[in-house]
Amino acid sequence: VVGSLGRAQIVNDSKATNADATEKALLSFPGGLFWIAGGRAKEGGIASLLPLFNRVEKAYLIGEAASSFAQTLETHVPYELAETLDEAVRRAVRDAQTSSHKEPVVLLSPACASYDQFKNFEMRGDAFRQFVSAQPGFVAMKKGKRMQSRLDRNPLADWWWTVDRLMFVLVVLLMVTGIVLGLAGSPPVADRLGLPTFHFVI
Repeated sequence: VVGSLGRAQIVNDSKATNADATEKALLSFPGGLFWIAGGRAKEGGIASLLPLFNRVEKAYLIGEAASSFAQTLETHVPYELAETLDEAVRRAVRDAQTSSHKEPVVLLSPACASYDQFKNFEMRGDAFRQFVSAQPGFVAMKKGKRMQSRLDRNPLADWWWTVDRLMFVLVVLLMVTGIVLGLAGSPPVADRLGLPTFHFVI
């Protein structure tokens, strides 16, 4: 997460240089995505991402792959041929800020190599940060504090942590119940503690 612009969260996933990596990013958000994609395409393009296109509100295509990606998106996702990353950022931010979606996300997840416009994906990511930070109203992520997005979270880990805590509470309750019943069933101890005496018949 780079920061935010109003309600819109800004996410840098420049390291997603193929469709498999971009799939993980798209799966991390239920919708409201303003997706910046393109560069030097890998074999297969983005056709495998078709089942996830319904999460994308609009796409902004850059680089050599722009025209081929446009053909794949045709009739599925509204798109613009932005050509360059700075222009894609400007348009995506414009649309995200006027979106009716509760939590719009400007997502750079190119599904492409960067070599047509940048030396590597790190430089592409740095340029993305520079372009979004230049937008009016941009609020950067606080230094030393990680803003967690759905892209950062592991749903399976969250589920397991919840179950683990519930099991711990259950075990503690059973232990306390066993101790109380054990004390109550022992007349000398119960008398000393002022507890009612129970007699169990098996």
